[in-house]
Amino acid sequence: MSKTINLPLEETVRRSFLYAVKNTKLFLKISSIFIVLWGAEILDGLPFLCAIEESYCRDDFSSNMIGILLYLASTIISVSTIRHIILKEETQWFHLHFGKNNIRFIGYNLLIAAMIIVPTALFIMIGEISATTNASAPMKAFTHILGLLTMIGLGIFCCRLVLIYGGSAINDEEMTLGKSYNLTRGNTLKICFGQVLLSLPMIIAAFLIFSFYKTMSWGIIGNSIFVFLGILCSFFDSAIKASYYCHLYQYFLYSTKH
Repeated sequence: MSKTINLPLEETVRRSFLYAVKNTKLFLKISSIFIVLWGAEILDGLPFLCAIEESYCRDDFSSNMIGILLYLASTIISVSTIRHIILKEETQWFHLHFGKNNIRFIGYNLLIAAMIIVPTALFIMIGEISATTNASAPMKAFTHILGLLTMIGLGIFCCRLVLIYGGSAINDEEMTLGKSYNLTRGNTLKICFGQVLLSLPMIIAAFLIFSFYKTMSWGIIGNSIFVFLGILCSFFDSAIKASYYCHLYQYFLYSTKH
C-alpha cells in the first residue's frame, strides 16, 4: 500500500485563491467570449434573476438553453484555467476552444453530480410515494432525512475524486476516478473543507450584490448590470475552484514522485 499523502490544506487554499485573484486578466481573457451570454440574457428577459425574483422564472426552451450554455461556459473557464496553470497554455481575448478535454471534463462532472443526486432523489421519491400510500408522516420525514444524509455522505465521498478534473483538463489518460480516490486517501475532509472555504468569497459577493438589488426597483438597465455581475461571480467561482483542483492535482501527483 502506498504511503498516505498529507495535504497542507491552509497553504493549498491560500495559493489557489491568490492565484485566481492575482491573475484577473487571465480570467477576463478566458471569459471574454461569454459576454454574448449576457446579451442573450437581456434579449430573453433576464431569466438569471429567477433565483431572487419569481416574476423572471420561466420554464421554456430559450431560458433553459441559456442555463445550459452558462454551465458549459463555466466548465470551459475551468478547463482553460487548469491548462494555463499546468501547461502554461496562452489564452487570447474572445477566443473559444472546445475539444476532447472539455468533453471529458463535463462527462466526469456530470457523472460525479449524478452519483450524489440520483441516490438522494431516490430516497426523497420513496418518501413522497410512502406519503401517498397512507404511510405515516414520520416515515416520510425519515426518508427525507435519509436522503439529506445520503447527499452529504456522497458529497464527502466524491471529494476524493476531484483529481480527475485536473487530469481530464490536460488529457492525462492515466488519471482515473480510482487513481484519484487512492491518491487522496486520508485527506477527504481536508479537500471538502477546502472547497467550502473557496466557495465562500463568491457566495458572499453574490449575496451582497443581490441584497443591494432588492433594495429598490432598478429598471432594465440596472437589472442587466446586476445580471452581468451575477454571471461574473459565477464564472469567477469556477476559476477559483479550477485553481484549487489544479493545485490539488499537482500536489498529489508531485508527492507520489518524490
